[in-house]
Amino acid sequence: MTEQLQHQDDFLHPSAGAANWRESFYFGFYDEAGRAGVTYISISPYQRTISHVVILLLPEEGQNLVFMQQEPFSHLENGLLEGGALRFHCLEPLQHWQLQAEVACLSAPRSQEVSSVLAAARTGTAPVELVPAAFDLHFEGRMPAYLYPSGGLDFLGQGQQHFDQMGRVTGHLRIGGEETAFDGLGSRDHSWGVRDWLRHEWYNWINLNFEGDLFVGATLSMVEEQEAGTGFVCQDGQFQSVSAVDVEANRDPGDLHLLTGKIRLPTEQGPPLYLDCSPISFFHTIIARGESWQDHDCVTLVSCRWGERRGWGFWEHARREPVSPPGAGKVGLW
Repeated sequence: MTEQLQHQDDFLHPSAGAANWRESFYFGFYDEAGRAGVTYISISPYQRTISHVVILLLPEEGQNLVFMQQEPFSHLENGLLEGGALRFHCLEPLQHWQLQAEVACLSAPRSQEVSSVLAAARTGTAPVELVPAAFDLHFEGRMPAYLYPSGGLDFLGQGQQHFDQMGRVTGHLRIGGEETAFDGLGSRDHSWGVRDWLRHEWYNWINLNFEGDLFVGATLSMVEEQEAGTGFVCQDGQFQSVSAVDVEANRDPGDLHLLTGKIRLPTEQGPPLYLDCSPISFFHTIIARGESWQDHDCVTLVSCRWGERRGWGFWEHARREPVSPPGAGKVGLW
């Protein structure tokens, strides 16, 4: 678990040479006003490309702002990931990162699927509205980084290595011509290994920050008709392993965003946690597409309760669905 993580694990890892080997750095953030962002830098050594993704959720306006850039890369410094409009800089391994961006985002109604927005902009088949956005934010861990056990995330690709961390996010956010201070919470993850977006039938990925010193991470997936769950509860800096993950979710049948959700997490050292979740905002996209299948992914920003404690976080749900007719699916985000 956490004792296996070294400072070097927060940096780049040697690739195994597989065509679908990928190393990804993710930061998500949100505040009590409901403003949120999801950011990725993802590196494919075999294809020699680096992808930058920024998705900003603006619930009051009922819209999302979307940016994606993919380009060749030849060299990246450890602890400094840049080469486009998005930059991640490690100031203290496993604890403190700086996130900076200055991007021209596509504006889309919250209900509109993200990869379709990007495809329409590339092909010129729809009017394009660009909104300038920028941020300078600092992520500081509120808990030790948690390394998932070996095999726990094989639904993303066999041998996948992955750790999560929840934290505080502060700084400044500018949308259009308006700049405001940002003081909120967030989560990050870092993964490396073979990535197969079409391996799973579905999965849920949940990261929650609660008031006080309580954090929850959990996954529940289905691969080859086998359901598996794993996760952690971190309280006062101490981890408890989750012995099972039980999820009851009511979802919109069209875009899969969460309408209501309940989570039960039995732990190995104490009583189960019973969590109630409600949606604040969401985005959905086609992550990947094959000849016959595509991976539809919806990320919902949620508020939640455990007894009297309040929490916030992201609940991601991905589902493999058929492309009909084969080969004619939407353009994938990756």
